[in-house]
Amino acid sequence: MKKFILFVFFAFMAFTNGAVSQKPANREKHQPSKSPALSGSWALNYISGPRIAFDGLYPENKPTLILNAPLSEFSGNSSCNGYGGKVSVKGSKITFGDAIATMIACEGNGEQVYFKTLKQITSYNISSDGNTLSLLTNDVPMMRFNRKNNTESDGHTSAQSLDWPGTYHGITPCADCEGIETTISLEKNLTFQIERKYLGKKSASFKSSGTFSWRKDGNSILLREAKNSTTIFHVGEQKLIQLDKKGNAITGPHADRYILTMQSSDITEKYWKLIDIGGKPLAKNDSREPHIILKSQGGRFKGHGGCNVLNGQYELKADSRIAFSKIITTKMACQNTDNEQRLIKVLQTATRYTLKGETLLLSSSKNVPLARFEAVYLK
Repeated sequence: MKKFILFVFFAFMAFTNGAVSQKPANREKHQPSKSPALSGSWALNYISGPRIAFDGLYPENKPTLILNAPLSEFSGNSSCNGYGGKVSVKGSKITFGDAIATMIACEGNGEQVYFKTLKQITSYNISSDGNTLSLLTNDVPMMRFNRKNNTESDGHTSAQSLDWPGTYHGITPCADCEGIETTISLEKNLTFQIERKYLGKKSASFKSSGTFSWRKDGNSILLREAKNSTTIFHVGEQKLIQLDKKGNAITGPHADRYILTMQSSDITEKYWKLIDIGGKPLAKNDSREPHIILKSQGGRFKGHGGCNVLNGQYELKADSRIAFSKIITTKMACQNTDNEQRLIKVLQTATRYTLKGETLLLSSSKNVPLARFEAVYLK
């Protein structure tokens, strides 16, 4: 009897020790992966909430999610429209910003459910094999994705889903100057023109042209310049993101500066006559009518304040944001420069724009109207 009791005792101890020794391994298994493992392309295979079956909600294309954690960006296809936006990742916490999507009319409410659920996500975890991503709301699983192989394609690529032809502008980092002002124009026939100006140097702008091709992923392009020089860009929603020579995301403290933003053709190359400032009419003692013209190339604007000629730089950003900088004027002496000074202050303050037909509104970050312009077409 004693031998039997001792046998049971030691068996129990062995079982207990084994269970204890396994706990750290289990915790490690369910611990969220770091951001590099989070980056990649994922395909949705489960979503919580709707009563309709998953295949009924998405009868043809399943939503995809592409995460670029180093650049804090997400993109993909909602099963109908291409989309993109900003994502914040801190440890196991994740928050998706508002998505900018294409405007294809979609049947059913699968897309609506997808975006609504995505906005509710607060954390994530990744399976130990790195192939399953779960998105949670307050520790409750809401969405589950499978990692897509690099060779997989669901047909929803930047090349097919985005309106990518156009002109892109930005100022990228420079090792021995203030920055490289870069303007790239992409054409549907797969040709490009690029202009680089090294700020803070007296050298002229460098212009180049050539052809580009879409890489296998369908989401990035390879530009071929003179002397076998090549540059790779990820094509996002109204933006180009420069990648390294191997096609990987550029990391480091200046990673967010390798982004070029598409310039809006709707407001560029137009003569915008100033109508009022802050809802108040202009004084009528200017030598010329105040106006601005946003040039489509080089991110520059010119105009007149009523007394002096105006010049400077501007940058169009996502979500109808705009920024004016490096504003300079001639030094003419005028009796009254009230309109001009108020216009310059508007340009220094404006952060958003709204286009309504032939009217351009500039407003502050709090959407307070600053100035109103009307398009004038010269005869």
